[in-house]
Amino acid sequence: MRWNRDLRRVYVNPAFARAMGSRPEDPASPTGGAKYSPTAYGAGRPDITEIGASIRQVFAVRRPTEIEVL
Repeated sequence: MRWNRDLRRVYVNPAFARAMGSRPEDPASPTGGAKYSPTAYGAGRPDITEIGASIRQVFAVRRPTEIEVL
């Protein structure tokens, strides 16, 4: 996935899009997790908080990172 500074997804790869029931060419979710069920991607979940923190860090230090969310 690719994100912008507003934590909005701007790209998802085709495999992720298929797994989520959308198409890669469809606009990405307006905000991280907004398109999916609240129980899966609800605000305040530790993994969602970790994703947001990681994205902000990438922009701050200008280095890519990888995280694994289970």
